Amino acid sequence: MACYCTQCGNLLESCICSADFPPRKTGFIAGLKKCVGIGYTYGARDDERRLQIVPDCVARIDGEIPLRQYDVALLRAGRKHMCAKGRLQVTSKRVLFRAVGLSFLGRTVLHKEFDVSQIGSVEFRRDWRFRFGSFILNGLLLLAVNLAAGFAGGVLTEASKAIGLLVALLCGLAGIALFFAFPKRFLLKALAASAGAGLLFGTGSMGLYDLLAYGKLGGSDSVFMLAFAVLALLIALAALILHTCRPELRMCINPKNGVDAVSIQPGKTSGFAEIAPTAYTETAIREIGAMIQDIQAPGSPGIEKWRERS
Repeated sequence: MACYCTQCGNLLESCICSADFPPRKTGFIAGLKKCVGIGYTYGARDDERRLQIVPDCVARIDGEIPLRQYDVALLRAGRKHMCAKGRLQVTSKRVLFRAVGLSFLGRTVLHKEFDVSQIGSVEFRRDWRFRFGSFILNGLLLLAVNLAAGFAGGVLTEASKAIGLLVALLCGLAGIALFFAFPKRFLLKALAASAGAGLLFGTGSMGLYDLLAYGKLGGSDSVFMLAFAVLALLIALAALILHTCRPELRMCINPKNGVDAVSIQPGKTSGFAEIAPTAYTETAIREIGAMIQDIQAPGSPGIEKWRERS
């Protein structure tokens, strides 16, 4: 007796739903969203990252041969809570870009395709973008953490100066060491360094008070704590700047006939605020131009050449 998949309707022997995709979430939040009617599109695949755009997600043209596919971009829209992975595929007849992801309200799809014979050039631009709004908001968060830690350091020092100095020194060292301990996670590093700086400032606050009131520092320990706190603050500022500088990717398809180019970039045209490169972006940049030229050249064995390398 033949058995069929309850999601896609295909025979289980040819179904990829149960084999390649994780089971649907059945928690309280998932059940609540299902009752309301948001968060899941019935009959649609939740995850296409392990699939080829042609023929797994898009119908194949007669005689079309898939050549190469690249995971070229990560797309995000924080205000809409959307995240997707962008894939770029070159076939013998088309160049396709497809980004399928999820948002709070359900599945999102960005799909564009181009006739490979009509493409004049492909343009990639990879650079960095400084997000000023994120810098201000996260800076206020660091300031709040710094002030709270400074207050805690002052209270701890008033109770026991020796314990306050020890705790502040250890936290300051930890905040600075985290910056070099592991890659990325710059906001976490900034928070740790800011908290350490606050404790150091709080512990050395009596020395700072003496400096402002009497023109002299209260002791060598206060001088050391304040200097150490300044170093931790500089590291927190560096981590904050690194966190707010995000890599950005822009792609543009220029046709031969002179009509307007089709671009894939952050903004209203894509619906995503951020489009970031991946580890495979450089490979796509190196190969796609040559691949399109080989396909367009009459009598060139470009298709077989790139099929062999796939």
